[in-house]
Amino acid sequence: MIEDHLAKAKEIALFERKAANHEDLKSEGKYDMRQTEANYLASASEQRVLDLEMDLQMAKEIQDKVSTQVEMGALVHLELQTATNSHREWYFLTPVLGGTILPYSDDQSPEIKSIMLLSIFSPIGNEALNLKAGDQFVVETPKGERVYTILEIK
Repeated sequence: MIEDHLAKAKEIALFERKAANHEDLKSEGKYDMRQTEANYLASASEQRVLDLEMDLQMAKEIQDKVSTQVEMGALVHLELQTATNSHREWYFLTPVLGGTILPYSDDQSPEIKSIMLLSIFSPIGNEALNLKAGDQFVVETPKGERVYTILEIK
């Protein structure tokens, strides 16, 4: 899962760095920002690789750890309750990355089809930290409050 994203991110970062140094992007005047912008993009891709490597290392270190509360490296099943319905999702708490949805397949947990990476620095990740199964927390959004319930922690 993360390994596949890491391999693809490395390919992209290498391609973007080569493109940023290509002779066609040499400055043709003081207002020509093509090479500068290409370097920004390449640097962001290289940072993405570093972030993925950190997440992969962390995932390897905590594979056998069983969590009883929400903490970095925990696999957490959350339910978002709204006025009209509810939505359940599995999240893996990471130090940096968030928002990526990874397919998941495990014979011991066939109910889990995908996992979303959730940064501990995000509003949801930050509010959920140190809570236990059954606890609820509220996240303020521009559209109003969202109430989450922690259903399970693995």
